[in-house]
Amino acid sequence: KYNSPQEWFDHLYFASKPGNSKATFWVAMLYGIGEKSLNILADYDEHKRWLLKAADNGSTDAYWELARNASTKDKNNIEAIKWFKLVVDNEENEYMKADALCWLGEIYEEGGNGVEKSYMEALKYYQLSSDLGNNVSNLFLGELYYYGRGVEVDYDKAFKFFELAYQGTVWGAFE
Repeated sequence: KYNSPQEWFDHLYFASKPGNSKATFWVAMLYGIGEKSLNILADYDEHKRWLLKAADNGSTDAYWELARNASTKDKNNIEAIKWFKLVVDNEENEYMKADALCWLGEIYEEGGNGVEKSYMEALKYYQLSSDLGNNVSNLFLGELYYYGRGVEVDYDKAFKFFELAYQGTVWGAFE
C-alpha cells in the first residue's frame, strides 16, 4: 500500500525507468489528464513523449492512446492508422482489437486528415470488427448497405446489421 499519491507516483516513475511498459503508460496518462495532488499539469507533449516510451516497450495501451490522439487531437489519420494496426496485430484482448478495427473503418469511411475516403476499406475493417463482436461496427455496416456506400443497396443486409447493433444496445440503431 502507498501512503500518499506522491509515493504511488514515485513508484510508477521508478518502475518506468527499466522499461516497464505498464508503469510508463500510467505516467503518460497522468501527464495527459494532469493530477492536482501531484502538482502535475496536463501537458500533451509530455503525455505523448511518455506514450512513445511505453510504445517502444510494446504497450498496446500506448498504441491505442497514440492512435486515438493522432486521429482526434493531431488530425493525422495516417499516423492513427499505423498505431491502430499495431493494436490489431499485438493486442490479446478481442474487445480492444475489435474497437481498433472499428476506428480504422471510421477513418476510411470519413477520409480526411491525410487519408483518402474508401468505402471498401471501411467495409473490410467494419466486417472484421463485427466478426469480433463489435456492435458499433454492425451499425456502420448497416448504414453502408442501407445507403449503398461502396456496395449495392441491400436492405436485407442493412436490417440484419441494424438488428445486431440494436441487440447490442447501440443507441444509433434505435433511430
